[in-house]
This record gives sequence, structure tokens and C-alpha cells, in this order.
Amino acid sequence: ARLLRAVNHVPTGICVYRREKQTLRCVAVNPYFTKLVGIRAEDISSLSYEEISRYVHPHDRERCRQSMERMCAGSALRDDILRIRHMVSGQYVWLHVVGAYVEPDDGPDLIYLSYTDITMEKRAEQALRDGRRIYERAIEAAHLSVWEYDIRQHCIRFMDTESSRKEHGHFGLDQLIQDVPQSLLPMIDERDQAEFLAMYAAVDRGESASCEVRLMNGKEAELRYERVSYIVTMDDAGHPSKAYGIGQNITAQKKAEARYRRELRLLNQENQPNLVAKGHIDL
Repeated sequence: ARLLRAVNHVPTGICVYRREKQTLRCVAVNPYFTKLVGIRAEDISSLSYEEISRYVHPHDRERCRQSMERMCAGSALRDDILRIRHMVSGQYVWLHVVGAYVEPDDGPDLIYLSYTDITMEKRAEQALRDGRRIYERAIEAAHLSVWEYDIRQHCIRFMDTESSRKEHGHFGLDQLIQDVPQSLLPMIDERDQAEFLAMYAAVDRGESASCEVRLMNGKEAELRYERVSYIVTMDDAGHPSKAYGIGQNITAQKKAEARYRRELRLLNQENQPNLVAKGHIDL
């Protein structure tokens, strides 16, 4: 009775089991726990731990059993995350389980388990993962390469996406590049190196920046045009810490612009009196 009064006032789910030979049987629960799993206290008191474990998600059940066995053997405290099916709604809830095995001087062995509902946290994590997948698909569709630039360490790490792997592989770069921007200068056409370094100087000062450069295009003789953009993030002290870089191949756009300029020059040279206008739209 004293044990029951104590656990009833704990603001988390509490379940106490008594060890009877090889069986663990529930001897006390608090109202918070019965609400978490959707069962009345008088109903759960007749169930063994094995019977309650049937409501654990199949993917978590074996790990849950092994964790309980280790705790009962005295090798470790239990600290688990699992899903258990609510006995009324049928929906799974995420629970953080912490347990301890107590072997008293007299009387039966007792196992104390506390359960904290972390369903909302898990849903938020899933939403973040879903958002990241959408973001990565958008990157793939736009054929962008994305990386993180560590401003203090002067290194960049490409994101592990298909388009990023393809891009840094095309130029023979590793996923992690040190001594940035100096180590990248050999890739940059000499006419654009000053602008490239100026962009990194701005980023190091904490300013978002961008530039357009001509790259030595791997094994291809033709130069490649690339637009590089950086967005800077600050640390808690307000100092520039990291920047997220985006690279986009704009060679086709630059060729179209050059073609348009050539056509415009030809039209001006021809100077045809009946010519009204000629336009070019690059969709």
C-alpha cells in the first residue's frame, strides 16, 4: 500500500514488477502509466511482464527482452527506447524506459521501470527526416552540389547526395577537402581567382557571398562555368562558424548568353531596314 501511494504521485509512468521464480509479475502501477498504455490498473496487475511485452512493437521486442535480461542479471541499468501499442486506440506510442533491479535484504526481488512518453519528439524527428529527403530530392532535380564549409578549420565536406558525389568525383576531389580556398585555386581559371578568393574572404568575415568562376573541367578541354553561393551561420557567441555552399553548373546558360550576343552583333552589322526586332528567351 505504501509503495502504491508513492508511485501514484510520480509524474511519469511507473511499473513495479516482483520476481517470482522465473516470472516477473506486475505488482504496482501509477495512473500515468495506465494512461500511457490504455489499460486499467486492476487489469494489468494480473499480467506478467511477458504478457505485457506482447504489446511491444515486433521490431523492438527482442531487443527489449535482452535488455530486461541484462538488467535482471545485475549487469546494467536498463535504458531503452521502444514502441508499445496503446490497448485502446491500437496506435503505437514511443516510450523511453529506464529500469533498475533491486535485490532487498529480505522479501522478493523488485524491478522498477519508469516510462516517459517521447512520441512527439519521435514525430518531430521523422518530420525532419522527411523534410531532409524532400530537400535532397530538390537538390538532385536541380543538379546542384552542396557542401558545408567549416570557417575556422578552412575545410569543406560535400553532402552525401548523388549529385554532390557526381560533382566532386568529376573533378577528382575527395568528400573532405582541407586548406580551403587555397587548395582549390588550381581548379579556378586565373582570370577568376581574385574574385574567388574575395568571396571566401567575405564568408570568413561572416558575410553570405557568391561568385561565378570558370573551372578547369576535369579531363575536358573546355572550361566549365560554375556559380558558387554561400550562406553563413553564426555560433552562440555571434561569430561566423559554418557556411553552406551550393554549386551550380551554368555552362549552358553562359553559352546561350554568348550565342545571343553574337546574334545581336550580326543583326547590328546587317542593319536591315525592314528588321523590327529579334529576341532570344532562354527558358
